[in-house]
Amino acid sequence: MDWPRRREEDALARASRSGGTPPSNNASKTAATTEEKPTKPLGKGSAASWTDLTWEHLDRWAGSRSVQRGRSYQRGGRVRDLGISSEAELLASVRGTQDDVTTVSLDGTRSRPLLTSDCSCPVGVACKHAVAVIAEYLEAVADGREVPLVSEDDPRWDELDDEGGIFPWDEDDEAPDDEDDESAPAPRRRSASSRPLGSRSEWDAKIERHIRSKSERELPVPDSLLPAFAASRRFDPRPRPRLDVLLLMAIAARQPDEGLRWFDRLREQSGSGFGWGGALAYASQVAGAVAEAYPERAIEIYRAALDAQLPHAQVSAYESAAGYLKKLRPLYREVGRPSEWEDLLSSIRASYRNRPRFMEQLDRLEETPIVRSARARR
Repeated sequence: MDWPRRREEDALARASRSGGTPPSNNASKTAATTEEKPTKPLGKGSAASWTDLTWEHLDRWAGSRSVQRGRSYQRGGRVRDLGISSEAELLASVRGTQDDVTTVSLDGTRSRPLLTSDCSCPVGVACKHAVAVIAEYLEAVADGREVPLVSEDDPRWDELDDEGGIFPWDEDDEAPDDEDDESAPAPRRRSASSRPLGSRSEWDAKIERHIRSKSERELPVPDSLLPAFAASRRFDPRPRPRLDVLLLMAIAARQPDEGLRWFDRLREQSGSGFGWGGALAYASQVAGAVAEAYPERAIEIYRAALDAQLPHAQVSAYESAAGYLKKLRPLYREVGRPSEWEDLLSSIRASYRNRPRFMEQLDRLEETPIVRSARARR
């Protein structure tokens, strides 16, 4: 991302609101003369409102990575002393490796909101701290908590007088959320000269002896694995085709028929005990490759991949499931069954309503305002 250009765009946006040349940060903060707070707009072309913001808006503005990290900061209680100016500009301190002062303002229209921010962190604009401040404010609105009016002489405004973040790096280069913890030392690597020598057959014999010594006492087998162990364990030396390689070759050659053929073979090879097994790793690639020629098959494959993700209570599974739902929507429209997608989404919401992070992912699909979806879950 071009950070100097983003900073210039933010300065121009602040200038357009004040009706003059780009002011200094402190001047823009002290320009407020009224205590009137913004009201909810009535039409699509009316002024933007904080309560109309969606997660999709934040993704487009700051990027999904910054949104994810900012949301984590907000959930962790790192946003402190949140206030709002008479011009509806948010100001807060965000605790991280150091305490950063962040301000965020909203302009534009309801259909095209324009967010601008300034932060004392190295990134400076559209950062995770700004996302955390927005999320904290919107949660306060949804909970009905009053956000105090910030004073014009609050010393934090002065901390933003400097240009702040001027380094052209992305937040992905920063440390993870537990950045205060010391990272573990890198493991030592054995040099090639220190590896013991021996023929391949000798190593195979050593490995076999080791496995046998560890397998002398039989352990109980879980019921879920019994079908797999019921198959013959005898080694079959006959060469078998690498179905995954053939599948990827068919996709690269844009041959949907061949792709489905090898994909189905891969499913069969996985065995009944594991369902689709390893074939699911290629589900998204295959469905995307055959969607134009065989939309019904693409729906079937996406649905199977979706069903495999739903039982897992992990953020990565939520993101994958939402991604499959997003790809399914235009396919259901193409085959003339858009209501099936709506029914599927409603069913998933009802079944997993106790997973708030998953509900947020689903809200992004429908572009539901953050405040409205938060109130619905109260």
